[in-house]
Amino acid sequence: MKRNIDKSCFYCGRGSLDICRNDCFRNRKIYYLRKKFTKSIRNLIINFLNKRKFEVKHVSWKEEYTEFVDLENLIDSLKPMSIQTSFVRIGSGEDGGYIVPNIFDEVKVSNCFSPGVGEYSDFEIDLYDKYNIPSFLADNSIPHLPNPKEYLHFTKKHLGVVNNKTDLTLDSWVENKTDKDNTNLILQMDIDYSEYEVILGTTSKTLNKFAILLIEFHRLQDLFLAKSFKFYKPTFEKLLQNHSVVHIHPNNNMPSKQIGNLIIPDTMEFTFLRNDLIKSSNKNLSFPHQLDTPNNQQKKDVILPKCWY
Repeated sequence: MKRNIDKSCFYCGRGSLDICRNDCFRNRKIYYLRKKFTKSIRNLIINFLNKRKFEVKHVSWKEEYTEFVDLENLIDSLKPMSIQTSFVRIGSGEDGGYIVPNIFDEVKVSNCFSPGVGEYSDFEIDLYDKYNIPSFLADNSIPHLPNPKEYLHFTKKHLGVVNNKTDLTLDSWVENKTDKDNTNLILQMDIDYSEYEVILGTTSKTLNKFAILLIEFHRLQDLFLAKSFKFYKPTFEKLLQNHSVVHIHPNNNMPSKQIGNLIIPDTMEFTFLRNDLIKSSNKNLSFPHQLDTPNNQQKKDVILPKCWY
């Protein structure tokens, strides 16, 4: 026989736990209770070890959570804008394809910079076939392009924060491959967690030359951890100086993590449009977009959680 358990909201004391509408921040309370509980367990372990003559003055825990309000504010700043410009899909119908603002009739986009090639270059080939835009590609993990074309210019180097025999910076790459007055470029970047240091190491002047930024961000679940949040937050803030998010698509190859009312997919594809090209709209956004497709066709797609829009 099931016990009759009181499921009223323990924070405001009114209503059902499932349907509480008193704006009592129930989930936020759960979040802080979990954080407080983690700290209590840490102190118990330290005291236990000290009593047994282990001199433990400090223990560093990975589960030091980000302040909830700080995380909420960052996610709010990354919510996609509603724009008048329509979207097109460029690249394959799975991993490697992106939802892109269709600015190509209004803006002359000269080149695409695409670090991180791997086993295919479908995006760059489709970009040229549809819009006659050549691409510069870089990847030190492959000997050559999987599909060499005269309009695909390959450099066997990783994109990084220094210039040496194996790495190059985005600043030097753009400077060496384009004219100074070229201010309408595309960046399509999937470099497996190196995106944060590359963005932080790139000047705002170079980033502002890109009309469109297509970036896959990895290990986003670490936003819940204070140590990672301090690294991630300035990365996004730098991008938002001159660009705005106009689309997000979670990669269904990776899981999502939830704490309280915040759900963060581990890997997501962000589409940014430079602010001077944005014409805002009052249309309500809904996800997934009709052009979105699963990165892995063998798995169910991950829908962008509502806390992100």
